[in-house]
Amino acid sequence: MSRCKQCKIQIADHTMVCPLCNSVLEVKEGEEEGRDMYPDVRLRTRMFQIVVRVYFVAAVLLEIALVVVNSLTFSGTWWSVICGAAFLFLFFTLSFSVSNHNYGHILKIAVEAVVIVLFTLLVDVIIGYRGWSLTYAMPSVIIMVDIAIIVLMIANNLNWQSYISLQLTMIGFSAVGIVLFYVGLVKKPLLTFISLLFSLLLFLGTVLIGDRRAKTELKRRFHV
Repeated sequence: MSRCKQCKIQIADHTMVCPLCNSVLEVKEGEEEGRDMYPDVRLRTRMFQIVVRVYFVAAVLLEIALVVVNSLTFSGTWWSVICGAAFLFLFFTLSFSVSNHNYGHILKIAVEAVVIVLFTLLVDVIIGYRGWSLTYAMPSVIIMVDIAIIVLMIANNLNWQSYISLQLTMIGFSAVGIVLFYVGLVKKPLLTFISLLFSLLLFLGTVLIGDRRAKTELKRRFHV
């Protein structure tokens, strides 16, 4: 039996982190179950994993059919590849969300952001690369993640400082967009610079307002 000091609840699942605030749990053997116990969701997770496997099989069969149709009616665009990428993206999202590994939701958000950008880039390349995926889609995803961070920090006010690492990740992604601009892959950098500015302001605001807790989190994670 484990207990979260932040949320003041007992956790029945076999996990090292709290499913609510992602804090490291303390283990207490022999503690009686109480009303504040977090339910064991392993059975529901296994059922969802079965659904994901069924989806995968159905998606593979459907993709084969789409490739055949696309080949017989080919008119210059492999739209079946886009459909297959969408199936794969959804499968990855579902699988990652119910993974048995102790991936925190912060890591999942970062990985999902990268996958979305890669998916839009693939679509852009297939239909004849015009650069919209890197010029518009990538910075838009970064801005949406930054907005999600603000909402999560407000909702999870007991452990808001844990989102600082995700803020730094978004700053890094924005910096990649600036590099892409200087190498010529991004033609209109306005949205890219806006995403970088937004990410920087969010991080600086968190550090200034959070003060000691924010600085402690930076020292704990990055030894600075």
